[in-house]
Amino acid sequence: LIGLLSSGFSSIPAYEGTQVVILSSDRDLHQLVRPNVRQFDSVNKRWTDVDSIREDNYGLRPEQLILLKAITGDGGDDIQGIKGLGPAGAAKLLAAYGYDLDAALLDENQGGVCSLGKKFASFSANRDTVRLARKLVTIPVIANYKEFLNAEEINHFIEQLGNLPGANRLGFVGRAESLELTKAT
Repeated sequence: LIGLLSSGFSSIPAYEGTQVVILSSDRDLHQLVRPNVRQFDSVNKRWTDVDSIREDNYGLRPEQLILLKAITGDGGDDIQGIKGLGPAGAAKLLAAYGYDLDAALLDENQGGVCSLGKKFASFSANRDTVRLARKLVTIPVIANYKEFLNAEEINHFIEQLGNLPGANRLGFVGRAESLELTKAT
């Protein structure tokens, strides 16, 4: 749900261009960060944006973190990766294929992989593991809310949010200062 809301919220005409804040310390959600979507880790009091993700992850864009995890796995979520390939090796492998994991997986001769060195040879033997891991680590997103809601449904959704007891939830979510997030930086 976080993936669908964070990616689709700003495509609602009344909220186009709205800045979205994901309040979570879960690094798996970094793949959702975009220019209009930032993440705040309230445990470590740290903002995550596109630039900080690139700095911390070998120059990869947030959406490319899926590819990195597909290769390295995620021990916290019990997703198996390729033994011997850590984040630096996975980033090097992805760069060799122009960050196109499908091209790497379809390269029958594994010419690009073999040219990187012996430790990358296990990649070709573990293609199915990588394919499954990519599905497991990918958080579903939408490019446009119309892909899963029609105009009548979205208007009903907005109306229902406005009818919740207490403050308007959309207004509350839209004000980072009311959560004192700006002070935490």
